[in-house]
Amino acid sequence: MSLPDDVLDHILSFLQSDFRALKACSQSHPKFIRLIERHLYATVTLYDNNTISQNGLRTCQFIGLLSDNPHIANYIRSLEFEVTHDLIKSESVQYLEDIASVLRMCSLLNKITLKQIALGWAALPEAFRLAFLDCLHLSSLKAVCIIHVSGFPLRALRDAKNLKRLTLRGWTPGHDIIPDHSTYLSIEDLSIQDCGPSALEDIIIWLQARSLRSLEFSGPFEAIHIIGLLESLLSSCSNALVNLNLDFGTGCKSFYTNQLRVIYN
Repeated sequence: MSLPDDVLDHILSFLQSDFRALKACSQSHPKFIRLIERHLYATVTLYDNNTISQNGLRTCQFIGLLSDNPHIANYIRSLEFEVTHDLIKSESVQYLEDIASVLRMCSLLNKITLKQIALGWAALPEAFRLAFLDCLHLSSLKAVCIIHVSGFPLRALRDAKNLKRLTLRGWTPGHDIIPDHSTYLSIEDLSIQDCGPSALEDIIIWLQARSLRSLEFSGPFEAIHIIGLLESLLSSCSNALVNLNLDFGTGCKSFYTNQLRVIYN
């Protein structure tokens, strides 16, 4: 195998989304194993302890893998968790405690995604919540996705100093959590999906988006109900915004103007 490692690494990077191909390559030559691990575990999605993930491992098995090979944690760049079971059940609590141990090992994350917490943020075990919030301090973290997690504290994102991309889908504010209205983040790419008018109001009041370059918004309600809120958001970033995608539901038309893509009723 005469090719230098950096050339092989570049070639293997094109297979990062093809787990089977990477796995086959790792078995073809001993030299490939360490090089391939960087791409094999760059993106990790974990569900629960019984569901097999895209890399063929259950969460408990992945924990074991990291325990035996802690260097693998340094290769993880994108980490996603999905919790679909009742958090009161003991197996769900154990799953989240396992996830917390993974979070504490990952120091080079670029993206983190938390989705579908049925009982909301406050119902999560404290160990998990603290581990997740600690990840927001990572200097490498550039993207955060919060999907159907009610009550997630937006003010916690002020600790994500290098955050550039934020996705909020199906988010609703918690009754006991008041956003910090003075927060300013250097977010460049914001996606707000299926968040009702009251949630949107909290988001806009909290977010001073002066550096926003791309905004995606969608929701199943009349544009007239939120047009004033959107106007406030757009006026705050009018000097930076270059891409806009607004979707207010069915029967929409689209047009392009000044590099802005707009879908409207």
